[in-house]
Amino acid sequence: MKIAYIAPGLIPSREANSVHVMKMCAAFASIGNQVTLIAAQTTATEAVGSLFDYYGVSESFTIEIIHINSPHFNKKSRLSYGYKAAKYIAKRCASDEPFDCVFSRDLHMCFFLTCLFHKPVFCEYHAKIREQRWKEMLFRLMISSEHFKKMVVITEVLKEHYLSKYRLSAEQIYVASDGADEVPEAVALTPLAVGSEGKFNVGYIGGLYKGRGIELLGEMAVSCPYAFFHIIGGKDKDIAYWKELYSGLENVHFYGFVPHSQTVGYGKSMDVLIAPYQYVVETAGDDNTASWMSPLKLFEYMALKKPIVASDLPMLREVLTDGVNGVLCLPDDAPAWSEAIKRLYENNELAETIAAGALRSFEEKYTWKARAENIVGNVLTGCATERFEV
Repeated sequence: MKIAYIAPGLIPSREANSVHVMKMCAAFASIGNQVTLIAAQTTATEAVGSLFDYYGVSESFTIEIIHINSPHFNKKSRLSYGYKAAKYIAKRCASDEPFDCVFSRDLHMCFFLTCLFHKPVFCEYHAKIREQRWKEMLFRLMISSEHFKKMVVITEVLKEHYLSKYRLSAEQIYVASDGADEVPEAVALTPLAVGSEGKFNVGYIGGLYKGRGIELLGEMAVSCPYAFFHIIGGKDKDIAYWKELYSGLENVHFYGFVPHSQTVGYGKSMDVLIAPYQYVVETAGDDNTASWMSPLKLFEYMALKKPIVASDLPMLREVLTDGVNGVLCLPDDAPAWSEAIKRLYENNELAETIAAGALRSFEEKYTWKARAENIVGNVLTGCATERFEV
């Protein structure tokens, strides 16, 4: 199929959604589809050279950039981007090379395409619709349109939310957890911080927003002097805050932001990887995603065949089973996290069992390719019969 994939925002960016979008476009292309990614850039978007190299994906799809004449990606520019993306799709529909289907993570574009241009669309959401009257209105109008097809969400909990709040049927919502790339054996270990030699290396890769569990690290570092804690990722202001807070701890090191394509080398160098999500987890947009998220880092950890310590939260239990492919701890119980790390440090057999279980689960269910195949087979198949009638 010829698939148009509309990103929800800026590419490149330091947000996880940009990683998801690039990986999914590559996955759709890897199973034989012709993919065009449509994304936004502002006048302040960072120049990174090749987007394909930056995200570590093959140059197997086309990228169309919609330029926003502003340094800010705010409400006004998001609306402008959504309209321009929908207009681009509609124009292609009238050409000799129409798309077979449109898959979008942008609410504004979905609304414009279904309600203004009267074209079919499949959408994907990783969170609730924000409780803003105008966004609720756009979403309700979009799903009531005859041109709305189906939507993809990332957890069963999120599906139940949409079913309970909106006039949607179970057949209109498909659950597809996030995914990750398989890790080639040839990936080299990344040299770690001075002072970590001979230590039990504990890694965290991801954002440093409130609720990601970085607040537990201080107590963990004090309780586990045999371990060294490596924090990879985050925005400059968040890194500065946590570095200052933990400046007295010699077994904690912040590496700063690392391009996604380079994070695998860090992960491969660790003895254990942690995902200490709290009961309230904020994103860049200050939304609490703790109830329904399907974090990319979890699947990337699993692909690395490393023992994982993660929070005992409902959406993570959709993927991890304590003692089988992960060790689960209550989110705010710092002593329990320290004890879990100690168990893995002292019991190599347990660590290897957890690591092997994580890799096995990943290979069975959570590769990007498997996700793309499931979405094509369960969501997009049949859409070409409607085509994009002009």
